[in-house]
Order: sequence, then C-alpha cells, then structure tokens
Amino acid sequence: MPICRVCGAALSAEGASCDYDVPLDRAPGIGDPGAIVQGKLTHADHEVHVARWRVHHPAARGATPKVMEWARARLAREGHVAPPA
Repeated sequence: MPICRVCGAALSAEGASCDYDVPLDRAPGIGDPGAIVQGKLTHADHEVHVARWRVHHPAARGATPKVMEWARARLAREGHVAPPA
C-alpha cells in the first residue's frame, strides 16, 4: 500500500492525494471532538491525525517551530520521518 511521503498516511493508490492535504475542517479524525468521549477514537489516534494534518500545513495559523517539532516527533513515534518544511 502506498504511503504519503509527507505524513506517512496510507494512500488509496500510488500518486493519490493525501486525505490530510486538505483544510483543517475536512481532515480525518480532527473535526469530531466527541469521538474520543464516545470511544470511537483514542487520544493517541487524535494526536496522529493532528500531526499528519500539521506537517502538510507548516504555514497555517499556529504552526510555530515548537508545534512543528511536536508534529514531526509524534509521527516519528509512529515510524514515519516527515521531511522538513
């Protein structure tokens, strides 16, 4: 299965666009805060979703160097090394 070279997410096909290379409100696992409370998503899953979106959007609001460092480190714990912005 092909993976996104930016965030490590699985792609539907080679050359397909990544689900996280979209506006924040359309990114998977981010727009449903009740999913953790309902047990559909763990906190760790949510962190990975946020980190994957963040590495695609290094110029977006809130992307301080510390935030970007966190996102890359979080993805590294999942086994993916995100390229520098």
